[in-house]
Amino acid sequence: MPWFFLACQVPEQPPVEVEADSAADDTDEFEGDRLVFQGFLELAGAMDVAGERDVVVLAGGNHPTVDVLIADVSDPTQPTALATLEDIGDTRDVHLEDGILYTSHESEPVGARIWDLSDPTEPTLLGVTGAGEQIHNLHVGGGHLYLADISAQAVRIYDVADPAEPLYVGHWAPSGGGVHDQTWVDDRLYVAGTFGFTVLDVSDPADPQTLHEWSADSFEDGVHNIWPTADGRHVLTTHEVLGGSVRVFDLEAGPAELTRWPESEPNCAHNVVVDGDYAFVAWYLEGLKVLDISDPSAPELVGAYDTWDAEGPDPLDKCIINGAFGVRPQDDRVLLGGESGLWVFDFDR
Repeated sequence: MPWFFLACQVPEQPPVEVEADSAADDTDEFEGDRLVFQGFLELAGAMDVAGERDVVVLAGGNHPTVDVLIADVSDPTQPTALATLEDIGDTRDVHLEDGILYTSHESEPVGARIWDLSDPTEPTLLGVTGAGEQIHNLHVGGGHLYLADISAQAVRIYDVADPAEPLYVGHWAPSGGGVHDQTWVDDRLYVAGTFGFTVLDVSDPADPQTLHEWSADSFEDGVHNIWPTADGRHVLTTHEVLGGSVRVFDLEAGPAELTRWPESEPNCAHNVVVDGDYAFVAWYLEGLKVLDISDPSAPELVGAYDTWDAEGPDPLDKCIINGAFGVRPQDDRVLLGGESGLWVFDFDR
């Protein structure tokens, strides 16, 4: 069983189906909130989200029939379904790059699938990575596809210059612990796992070189996902355990933990994505939160929106993984995927 399932708990209640007309009532208001709800498209059980211009892809996750939903958000107040992918296995993670869609399917060892989305109403399967790969998360950068293979506990690397024929380049595995997620930025691969995190130089993807490494003191310190700041000096991490705050590490100081936000967290953050001076966080039961990290040592909350109506058990004894799952900022637009569906926001930068 993957490590992250041991630390988390899904309540027995079904996902809440949110009506678009009532979505605005869920706003978690506070002074200076710069996040504005725009639109909603229902897909119960959904997970990660990706977008490129006005095309959005939502991972079906736990939905009983829809594995991937493709939508048009040219009118952000009225997101519209364009197409669905079905019978390809439960899809947790999606990535959209230059009209090419990448999907991962953790429950089945089928590798990752690669789709042509040049016509988003008719997605076409182009290629598939190696059989036997059980992929939890994926990321694309520099013409290469990076896969967190939880069966092999390694990052598998493919050249996808020709998406129809992905070529296996090699793999990287930590000296101890597992691999859970990775982020590629500017020839650096940031890898999160139970062991802590590692920053790799992947300018030569066939020969990754370790630049920074931070080791967790215990299982509870394991890193769930990771994203660097714009200058590459710091990384932000989430930790999918009860009380898992967003943590900021200074890479040049060890690496060493610089701060965490908030200091005390009743549940846990899931995924953080950094864009410019802001960190966008899908925070499970608490919904979407936006932090100003222009000073990484003092994150400041500048936006919040609650996307989950149901309550978790009280008192909490484990991280509850309902609600906001994945987030993608796009300039002044923010996309959020979660168990109720797709949420579209404006963010005043």
